[in-house]
Amino acid sequence: MLLPIRYHRFSTNALLLEWHPARDISTLHSITAMDHAIQSQWRDELIETVPAYHSLLVIMKSTLHNPDRLISQIKNLSTPEVFLQNQKHIIEVDYSPRHGVDLDYVSMQTHFSIDQIIQVHTSATYIVHLMGFLPGFVYLSGLDPRLHIPRRSQPRIRVPKGAVAIASEQTGIYPVESPGGWHIIGHTDQEFFNPREDPPTSFRPGDTVQFVSIQSP
Repeated sequence: MLLPIRYHRFSTNALLLEWHPARDISTLHSITAMDHAIQSQWRDELIETVPAYHSLLVIMKSTLHNPDRLISQIKNLSTPEVFLQNQKHIIEVDYSPRHGVDLDYVSMQTHFSIDQIIQVHTSATYIVHLMGFLPGFVYLSGLDPRLHIPRRSQPRIRVPKGAVAIASEQTGIYPVESPGGWHIIGHTDQEFFNPREDPPTSFRPGDTVQFVSIQSP
């Protein structure tokens, strides 16, 4: 059984499970398996579980008067074999200067030409690790280390819906207009979140993403 490294009481009714910090498929698989096991065991007693890169937050409906008891029960769970969906998403991106407003800055930081940035960004296959920050926002690992640059020192108040951006070791897509501090390198017209559908997004942990460059109309 794959066990988390540390257990912490997060609040009066929540427990945080932490794995060794890593953004890899084996950690993702372990978190997903534990998430499924906990939801199966305590479905009626849970508010929700919140998976992240290397942690899982378990929020119960009632106060945890004896968190050590819950920790012991979780340690003794049999985690199921969980096969990640691994659906592949092809996302068309317009990297033209009118959309990729931070391409010049990224070019200065990486010493790559804009064409090289586009080539590197579209060459990788990215893994969906989690959704968060915004409904439908996916955190994608697999960004080439040559494009790793810190977030903007001053976040924008408004980032347009469909903006494709990078920051640190990640790339992602803004599903709605919102504030944001990532560097915008392109734009996609594809939709990623619809609250009227169930589920509201087609992305799942373990899915892969491939970006494809398209020409501006």
